[in-house]
Amino acid sequence: MEDIAVLEKEIEKQKEVIKELQKKKQNLEIEEHTLVQQLSAPGGLGLKGNLVDKEGFPLDNVGLVLETRSARHRLACIGTDQKETMKEIEEQLYRLHALSKKLKEFSPSKTSSSAK
Repeated sequence: MEDIAVLEKEIEKQKEVIKELQKKKQNLEIEEHTLVQQLSAPGGLGLKGNLVDKEGFPLDNVGLVLETRSARHRLACIGTDQKETMKEIEEQLYRLHALSKKLKEFSPSKTSSSAK
């Protein structure tokens, strides 16, 4: 009986871990969307536009160039963070399903008891 209680506690902890990771993923998506809108706004330099003129010199508006470089860098970091978070969610889901499967092995099946 203790094993079942321990497994149930572990499953609840696992669910909380997954919820936190999903919140993190959602926050990253919101930040990404905000940065894309900022970079795509009129007067912005865009997601992939050049930061130099035709002669290879930096654009005149140094503040905008620095802001654009910073936003693009943050977008790249968010992409990496999203991949890592998704991988972590996947691993945690596998772990949750393994714990649930273990719990089913310990606890009596409700379908077989109701069929009798």
